[in-house]
Amino acid sequence: MPELADKLPVAVYMTDAAGRITHFNEAAASLWGRRPVLGEDKWCGSWQLYQTDGTAMPHDQCPMAVALKEDRPVRGRDAIALRPDGSHIHFAPYPTPLHDDDGELVGAVNVLVDITDRKAAEDALTAAKIDLERRVQENATYLLQARKMEAVGRISCGMAHDFNNVLQGVGNCLTALEEHVSDEKGRQLLATARRGLERGSWLTRCLLAFVRHQELPPTPTSMTDIIQGMRPVLASSMGGLIDIEIRIAGDVWPALVDPTQFELALINLAINGRDAMPSGGTFIISAANRLIETPSPLTVAPDYPENLAAGEYVMVSVTDTGSGMDSATLARACDPFFTTKESGKGSGLGLSMVRDMAIQSGGGLHVSSELGRGATFTIYLPRALSVPKKTAFQPAKAVQGRSGGVVLLVDDDDLVRAGAAAVMESFGYRVLEAESGTEALRILQGCATIDAMVTDYAMPGMSGAALVEEVRRLLPDLPVLMMTGYSERLEEVADAACIQKPFEATELAAQLAALIPGGPVSAP
Repeated sequence: MPELADKLPVAVYMTDAAGRITHFNEAAASLWGRRPVLGEDKWCGSWQLYQTDGTAMPHDQCPMAVALKEDRPVRGRDAIALRPDGSHIHFAPYPTPLHDDDGELVGAVNVLVDITDRKAAEDALTAAKIDLERRVQENATYLLQARKMEAVGRISCGMAHDFNNVLQGVGNCLTALEEHVSDEKGRQLLATARRGLERGSWLTRCLLAFVRHQELPPTPTSMTDIIQGMRPVLASSMGGLIDIEIRIAGDVWPALVDPTQFELALINLAINGRDAMPSGGTFIISAANRLIETPSPLTVAPDYPENLAAGEYVMVSVTDTGSGMDSATLARACDPFFTTKESGKGSGLGLSMVRDMAIQSGGGLHVSSELGRGATFTIYLPRALSVPKKTAFQPAKAVQGRSGGVVLLVDDDDLVRAGAAAVMESFGYRVLEAESGTEALRILQGCATIDAMVTDYAMPGMSGAALVEEVRRLLPDLPVLMMTGYSERLEEVADAACIQKPFEATELAAQLAALIPGGPVSAP
């Protein structure tokens, strides 16, 4: 038998009845990590053995010891051995007692199969299974959250549309009132009301940008104006326990970004900062110019976003002195739906939206944080080479040139329709009102002359787009102006000019003047 054992590729050793090793092959010496002393070493005593759960294995429970003691083969008792070099091996022993011709126990032979690689593969498979189950559970949670957000988005879109109509109606009425208010006190009150409308319009834009994830084109934007203008909103969002500091370099460049998306990003970062500082702290917004050069191959961890192209950027940093993040949280901070807040207190979308806004603008987001030392979120935005357009409210003026034309106004909202009619009448137009597409078609068929039609897009029964199609069959040359609060639908109507709500009276006046340069359109 020793000669046969020497030829086998697996580890084999033999013992006497007391368990002392009497023979071993080279595969056994390689497996053990040293050559045993014959007649002295015992596999169950000279090597430290462990159960598969990592606990020490008593010598009398060693598979070879059990086989000799109970005079029977032992199977299915995998174990772990500590080698002299400190490494561990997983093995499967197959001890079998040996007997002489009289049936007396004279020793045993043990075949040891190295299963270290197999166990590693099994452990990896188990870990992968656990990770897969975790991911499935996370994805199920994300899906539920996404469905909730979708429902919130639909409700919010409807509310924003209704709010736009309210703003439009009030704005039109204020415009119509201007010519009736001549005293200074009354004009001041009108100006205050106008500022309230602008604030409401801004809130609506933020809401729509959030729920729709619109890809709005970046435009040249003054960082100084937009950040300083956000101070009152940020102060109300963060509460009285947090100090807000704004540090903007005097020579900061304008940046390419959609202003509404950027404002929404600042609000998200402000809310995160507030939640990280429940006992108060400091919230710092700074803006400066930054030139990003082609990174050196030796650069290990640049302080700007990965894959950021070389170029000129405006760097807007938002820093809080809050609780900060550990490395594991920091690594997932921008993952959609990832949040460390309690259930119901955060969607996990804030930072991912900030990052997406920066990338969509041609820049990126870099986050740095240490546990207990706050966090800094740095938005990189491309430098704008043109100067931002400054817009200011101008009082409505009567339309120059031709007046007294007839305009058909179609809107299902009484407030919007009444306000718009009052404004157009103040411009010198005669206004016919219709609360639906069906009523508008009846008026068009019964009226001798119509100079233009102004219609809302979203109406029950017949939408503005469907109404335009019908009008084109009836009056192919009739000028049409479409009013809508949904910017993405401006491209859906090819045969009409469009104006986005809420709009100023001056915008409406300019559109009407452009649509009605000549005479009226006669109905057949």
